[in-house]
Amino acid sequence: MSDCPADTPYFGFEGGVLCIRSRLEHLRIRWQPEPRADERDHCGVWRTSWPEFQMVAPVDSSPCIDEPLQARAKREAFAAFRDSIPQSLCHLVEAFGSHQWLLLQLVNASAPGRELAESNPPLAYMLANSHEFRRTQPDVAAIQARIHAHQRQKVICAWLGFPDTLSTVRLLKKLSLDAVSPSILRRLRLVLKDNAVEAKSLRHRQVIHAGVLDFLLCPRLRALATSSLMDELENSADRAATRGAADQLLHALEILDEIRSRRSIRAFHSIRRIHEFVESVDQEYMDYLRSAEVQRVARLEAAERAERERAEARERARSRRPRIHPNNVEWPQPPLLGTDQIAPITSYAMLCEESDLQSNCIRSYWRSIVDKGQNIYAYRLLEPERATFTIVRMSSSVWRLSELKQAGNRKVSARSRRVVEQWLYSHSLSAARSY
Repeated sequence: MSDCPADTPYFGFEGGVLCIRSRLEHLRIRWQPEPRADERDHCGVWRTSWPEFQMVAPVDSSPCIDEPLQARAKREAFAAFRDSIPQSLCHLVEAFGSHQWLLLQLVNASAPGRELAESNPPLAYMLANSHEFRRTQPDVAAIQARIHAHQRQKVICAWLGFPDTLSTVRLLKKLSLDAVSPSILRRLRLVLKDNAVEAKSLRHRQVIHAGVLDFLLCPRLRALATSSLMDELENSADRAATRGAADQLLHALEILDEIRSRRSIRAFHSIRRIHEFVESVDQEYMDYLRSAEVQRVARLEAAERAERERAEARERARSRRPRIHPNNVEWPQPPLLGTDQIAPITSYAMLCEESDLQSNCIRSYWRSIVDKGQNIYAYRLLEPERATFTIVRMSSSVWRLSELKQAGNRKVSARSRRVVEQWLYSHSLSAARSY
């Protein structure tokens, strides 16, 4: 088994074994000498597995034009695995889109199971995969399937949780096999048990394929489906289109929920009306997005306009204030007298001189110093080292040290700080001492 890129699954059939390897799974499946499927866990140990994916597909006779190598390797691997199984068994399971492995084991090991798969394929499918309906494990389901395969079909229905009536048995036979899956069948079971009206409608259908089930098993779609629509779905030759109608309608309803549309929705009488409705919802959604974008842009422009108006108001307020030049203002008197060690800065020229000598930005404090509030004042420290400091008013006659730095904004010594703080304490009316 050759290596493959980490993000590309590997499919190969070697020595009678189908090998599948991906980032998440590593499987090996064989039919001879006995059916067996194993999966390697994260510890590298091989353990029995019950694959749920489709492993036996109908034979495709159409030519593959320009088929990628990876796709061809996968197709050839599954085709070789199918060839290792008796074709009579393959024909019994190939129409199911998933959960074929346990059904293959049942029809291979049990003659009653094979007869059930021939007469009522969906019921045999459910019996083989009973763990999906009875909350057991796959290995238990494999044993129980062989035990119950010989029973009457309505008894099997009851064991699987369906109504134990012949009408249920007949209804299951009408199911299109490509529409069958455990989740679909569990939803069908709920409808048959709890909704007598819809159960009756289903029993009167000649063929029940995916398009019909999609509408009848979804309460929201069921409420919008008329009998004429269901008849058209049942008789349509384009199965893909009918199933797409349900998907598109449900998505359109979700869009209306998302945009909180107030439009009223009437029941649909044809697939054409569904397509028209979906197109109108698409247009409404595009209009909603355009409207939302217009509103978003309008909100953004309003916010920008308001900010511009606030900026203009601030600018107008500044322009109305008289412009002050530091050389033309009266410098306030020092709030605290100096000493031999401490000298107040008593003019703008002296402040600029201090800024140049000490390589600091003390000159930018001039507006705060000359302001009427006089909440800050600057001083020179002459000893024990040269420094500049500012004091800030806390209350009347109470000032605190704000900044104290040597030249170039370097930190002063503890002795210098103590000199300033002792000076402040001696001039303060407060009893508190910070040194």
